[in-house]
Amino acid sequence: MNILLFIMLAIFPLFSVNHYFNLTLAKYWFYSVVALAIFFMGVYGSICKSIDKNHKIVKPDIKLWFSKMSKLDSFVFLYVISAVVSFLLSDWKLPSFTGSCGSYTGLLFIFITAGMYYAITRHAKLTNWIKYCFPVLLIITGLMAMLQVCGFNVLHFSDGIADSQRQIFISTLGNINVFGMFVCIYMPICIYMFCKSHEKYSVLYGVGTFFGFIGLLASNSDGCYLGIGACMTVMLILVLSDTKALFKYGISVALWAVSLFLWNLIKVLFKEKMWSQNATNTFFMSFHVILTISIAAIVIIVFSLFLQKQSKIPPKILKKLVTAAAGVLVISTVLLCIWATWIEPTKELSGFFQYFRLDYSWGSNRGYAWHWAILMFINGSLKIKLFGAGPDTAYLMYISNYKNEMDANLPYYFKSPHNEYLNYLITVGLVGLFAYMAIVITAVKKSFSRIKEDEFFGAIALGILIYSIASFVNISQIITMPYIFILISLAGIKPAKQNNK
Repeated sequence: MNILLFIMLAIFPLFSVNHYFNLTLAKYWFYSVVALAIFFMGVYGSICKSIDKNHKIVKPDIKLWFSKMSKLDSFVFLYVISAVVSFLLSDWKLPSFTGSCGSYTGLLFIFITAGMYYAITRHAKLTNWIKYCFPVLLIITGLMAMLQVCGFNVLHFSDGIADSQRQIFISTLGNINVFGMFVCIYMPICIYMFCKSHEKYSVLYGVGTFFGFIGLLASNSDGCYLGIGACMTVMLILVLSDTKALFKYGISVALWAVSLFLWNLIKVLFKEKMWSQNATNTFFMSFHVILTISIAAIVIIVFSLFLQKQSKIPPKILKKLVTAAAGVLVISTVLLCIWATWIEPTKELSGFFQYFRLDYSWGSNRGYAWHWAILMFINGSLKIKLFGAGPDTAYLMYISNYKNEMDANLPYYFKSPHNEYLNYLITVGLVGLFAYMAIVITAVKKSFSRIKEDEFFGAIALGILIYSIASFVNISQIITMPYIFILISLAGIKPAKQNNK
């Protein structure tokens, strides 16, 4: 079981058959085969546990089995049932089942993933090899991405790609936004373990954190900045009750400054070959921002050392202030979006303030996808509102309802709303979206409640939380979606004593 889980976490991110060509399909088949292997290994384990002393299989008690289901199990079961109903009511049965018209996340993917969840929660263990996958893979993929940004064709992955398209594909994950989501999953785990774990391998997580920042810069993705920004904010709140963790957080901030300095150095050394940088990267690479981050790192480190010398913990008021400031920032962002989009839609905005106007062109034309998805839900039948049009049928919905508008306004067709929650809303409806959000919330709460059992559960919780935040601008696809369900499965692993029963 754990060997298969290791393969999923360590090999799946690197797997490719023909470099970037047909990468989605290659990842889908790899995931399906390994996830099914995990499921069948879980079934085998369950059968073995049901054999009594007389070498006979004890007939399972269905009522007892259901009574032992955790809250997380119940929400996963509800999600699967809602997806089945959505499929049965769908006008596109075959695409809804296979996901062939989308990104291969149809009902078959949901069945396979649910089977994997069952096997992992009942039979897997959090071994060190599983834990070390995250920093090692982040280092490998981040290093490859950095070399590609410098102009190197690493492992010939860019062979056959037009020069105008080369800056869209990166590392072994494909699209730069997909790679950015990968960073948003693996880096929170690394930074949490670096700050909160006091074992000898914390250095490995520190190196992983550094390459997470490198991956952030290489992705050139605003969505990745959203995720990592949320990660740094939540992590600061978490370390403000632990002086040693606060010290390591200061080191993490310093690593961020070093990564920005290195990126400027790369820009000088490879100025003719280096990929163009977006506005957000350019802003963070400026001298004033690097200086500010460096000063913040020094202040945090000195403050934590002072507290350690005094044998004190950070004042509780600090945690409350930072939490309140984060809340004010979120509320202010929402209010600014409302003001710029609906109250003053014609007022000219410049620079950073343009992000607050959610018009059609927002986020590389994501505004179109969001607006149309909301309209399809509002104007849809009761069936669409409750159960959607069928798993992974967003592309068919866009084509059916807005093909002419896409032909007139866009150089491409949308396959997804570029927002996972809107994608769930129009494909599996309110019931499916509720089940999914309940799964995420329950998994995060469950993981944080198990930190005393193993510190890694805190890392799992942070990984799920940051993925969920970044999902507001994420494309639903097979390359990174499996990771959120793997983390959810790890969150639901039965305690050792319960597993042995």
